[in-house]
Amino acid sequence: MEERKTRRKPGLSAFTLRLIAFIAMTVGCAQVFTENHEVDWKTYMFYFSYTIFAFLMVEGIKHSRDRWAYLRRLVVFAAIAEVPGDLLFCGKVWDNSQQSIMLTLLIAFIIMNALDFIKVRVNNMIVTLAAAVVLCWAGTLACRFLRTELAEFGIIIACMLYICSNVTYTRIMQLICFAAIVIYITADNYLNILVDDIYYSLPDKFFALLAVILTWFYNGERGPNKLWVKVVYYMYFPLMLLVLWLIKTYALA
Repeated sequence: MEERKTRRKPGLSAFTLRLIAFIAMTVGCAQVFTENHEVDWKTYMFYFSYTIFAFLMVEGIKHSRDRWAYLRRLVVFAAIAEVPGDLLFCGKVWDNSQQSIMLTLLIAFIIMNALDFIKVRVNNMIVTLAAAVVLCWAGTLACRFLRTELAEFGIIIACMLYICSNVTYTRIMQLICFAAIVIYITADNYLNILVDDIYYSLPDKFFALLAVILTWFYNGERGPNKLWVKVVYYMYFPLMLLVLWLIKTYALA
């Protein structure tokens, strides 16, 4: 009986999903070391990793006992990530032309919490959907004003994941909603794959769809959840940007 209690469920834990997202994000940011930017791996990998983080954020909203602490951590590390991000991608300490993806996650977190508040208080799906449209619009305006990465798509995909997590046939609804999102937000970036002398083009949003499908293997377990693991979760992105900048500036100069 004791073995059954400690046996791990098949599938991917939240820890494993985060690890995959971190690897993808690192691969995308490492594009700064290449001279050929015909293939925009940074955008592709950010769509992929952001979708996983948004999914885990939805799970966190469902199960978190202290959302204010969650919010404070996002605010602190979103602010910390700005300087190394600007150093790596813009070559200066502060650049207002684009803010980091962590700020998009922060705005998405605020929007999803507001949506969850409405859902719990009203308990009406039609009202919740209407609120989702309004909140998505407000979040999109905020991201555009602040010039965050994945602005419009980032907010809409987060709200979509939240709504679908509260309905029957979640996976089918995710596919339907994702198709509608891709139709609404026209792809302006494509990955061209050469097969038998024929080029096949994939929109950048396809990588977000891959991430959505990957989350279907989530087994509901957090994995390692000690304090140092949580610190790594939030510190990884700014530290990774800083390390890449140091390598680019001093090791490869």
